[in-house]
Amino acid sequence: MAANPPVDFQELVQGATGTTGKDYPYAIKARDLMQDFVFATIDIAEGVYTETTGAGGHNQRRLNIDAGTEANQIYIWDGSKITVIATPTEGSVLAFTGGAFSYVPAPSSGTHVLGVVDGTIQWIATEECA
Repeated sequence: MAANPPVDFQELVQGATGTTGKDYPYAIKARDLMQDFVFATIDIAEGVYTETTGAGGHNQRRLNIDAGTEANQIYIWDGSKITVIATPTEGSVLAFTGGAFSYVPAPSSGTHVLGVVDGTIQWIATEECA
């Protein structure tokens, strides 16, 4: 993917000269503008954005991403929208069970191993080895 828009108007204007002192140094072409507009347009899925009215009354798309409220939150795409899952507690494990992400919090004391019981990820108490 190109790092800059396809048509660099600043470069064109700096290199152009008008025919008289009253001319604009460069005539902007509609095709050049459209190339840059298409380049700058983000292709996003239906339902991930909201149609709004932007500056000057022009149509605008607002991307629907919850900004979250805490550090270390994780964004999850569920196939139709982006959601934020809560910030984990220290030592917790991210699990995907029953079609949803959740955290399995770490036990506060004792010796445990992480295992699966009846399809659910959980900490299982065990004896400490000497």
